Amino acid sequence: MHIYKPLHKGAVMMRYLVTLMISSTLMGCAQDNTGPFDGQSDLAADTMGESLSDTPSGFLIEYIQHSKGENFTEEALYEKVREWNEIQDKMENKPLFANILMPVKPDGKIIGHFAEGQFNFTWAIGWPSMEVRDAAWSEWMEKGHQQWQESIDGVFSYDPSTVIFMPTIGRQPTVQSVGENAVVEFNTCTFENSQDHDDLASFRQRFDLLVDDYEKQNGATSYFYFLLDFAGEMAPAVKEEPAKKAWSGYFWANVWPSLDERDQGLAFYSGSDLAMQADALSSCVSNLATVTRIRTDNKTPSLNSDI
Repeated sequence: MHIYKPLHKGAVMMRYLVTLMISSTLMGCAQDNTGPFDGQSDLAADTMGESLSDTPSGFLIEYIQHSKGENFTEEALYEKVREWNEIQDKMENKPLFANILMPVKPDGKIIGHFAEGQFNFTWAIGWPSMEVRDAAWSEWMEKGHQQWQESIDGVFSYDPSTVIFMPTIGRQPTVQSVGENAVVEFNTCTFENSQDHDDLASFRQRFDLLVDDYEKQNGATSYFYFLLDFAGEMAPAVKEEPAKKAWSGYFWANVWPSLDERDQGLAFYSGSDLAMQADALSSCVSNLATVTRIRTDNKTPSLNSDI
């Protein structure tokens, strides 16, 4: 296992969830002459919301697995984002933020297994609460569902089985940096032997000290991480599935402003004693993706990133 750890894979089945989330994601970017992938913005805000300090406690992130269709292009996605935002802006119930996650590796996976290889990508939606999310989906079914289904035909499709998490910020970024090429690494970790969340808490303390040491030697960074707890209490039937009840582990997501900074941090971590301690704590599967903000509350997104 390596320094920056995995994220837990709890899946929540929600009827029509994907459709609304896509809508919410796409809608966020078309309010002026600036394109959804133009400009610059804060790395932490792009990944988690307007800012880590302003994001409400108890908020949720919902992930939807997508597959590129035969008519998929960057330009087509751009237009769908604008269309989606136009619908979303007419709605009363809105998400906190929305991102597009594209795997760094052609055959990479982020959340789920809906799409094959290079066709895979994921939409992420931030909600202030489950109540707002449910209300938004109900409203979407009345105002935008049919139009959206017809519009995306041939461009992309999605898995109606979504994944909902409640994130906890593990470390605040030392520097609020502009993130033009931000990357996020999702880690799904399974505890080894008798290790548990108390051992994870102890590891996190040592890990934070290691990052402090890294920054003393190399300068302040905008790296941060967050843990993801499966919102299983919101879907008891899913929570009680035998495979999920038997699983013991956690989800850990790392965020860097660039791949270069990720590589430098991992090299430092791999040469430390903490890396061996991490292997004894858990085994992890990692998936790396680029992050593109397409909506921030009621504002036009402004992240310059190639998707």
